[in-house]
Amino acid sequence: MAVPLAAKAALTAAKSKTGRRIIGGAIVVLLVVPVLLIGAPIALIIFTVSAVSASAEAPTGESPCAAADGDEAQACEVSSDKRELAEQIVAATAAGKVAWLDARHFNQVRTYATDSAVSKSCLLDVRVLQTIVIAQNMFGSVGVSSLNRQCTGEVPAGSSTTSPHWFGRAVDFYSFGGSIANGADSSSRSLIVMLDPLVTPGSRVGQVQCRGGNPVPTKNFSQFTDACHHLHVDFATGEAPLPLEQKESNP
Repeated sequence: MAVPLAAKAALTAAKSKTGRRIIGGAIVVLLVVPVLLIGAPIALIIFTVSAVSASAEAPTGESPCAAADGDEAQACEVSSDKRELAEQIVAATAAGKVAWLDARHFNQVRTYATDSAVSKSCLLDVRVLQTIVIAQNMFGSVGVSSLNRQCTGEVPAGSSTTSPHWFGRAVDFYSFGGSIANGADSSSRSLIVMLDPLVTPGSRVGQVQCRGGNPVPTKNFSQFTDACHHLHVDFATGEAPLPLEQKESNP
């Protein structure tokens, strides 16, 4: 009923100059208000979608590297160049600082360190290489049990060809600093805490049940059940390198 009454009042007022101004104002109100009422929700929807999209692409929270010093700062000094990362891992392997349960997985890294062409079935995500270097920097030595399984043709029980391992987007560690990793040990926990602010939401870390009543809270990592004889880390989303205090890559 409000609109007809307003229209009637406006027609009555039109008999005067002031009335014509009132009509003009009423028309503006009638035209603008619905636009504002409709436009505001649309703008809110657009903003919300944009924010959700941005949060899916970029990690949230401040990087632990921002205020790092000493050993932590060294752990953050990691390249974003695959070849340089691979060369560093190969050198660390030669020095006994990176061990491998299966030499075929080491060969995947070594291929990146040479001029050899990398097969499409043997690709490695740059963040996998960065994570190996970070862990070796943090603990002095690491043991790696699995990388790209498509490259080796492995499909272990409980895994599949849809696993991030099949696409070179995951790494399994069986030891840190000479001690066996089980997902609940102090080194596994420290690595999870270190990486969580750096990874994109949707990245995953395993062995959640192994940590039992002493969980590791995470913001970006989702956690899943996995065997308690290693620590699984994968990067199922995104492509960009981890946002570290990176060393300059070779020109």
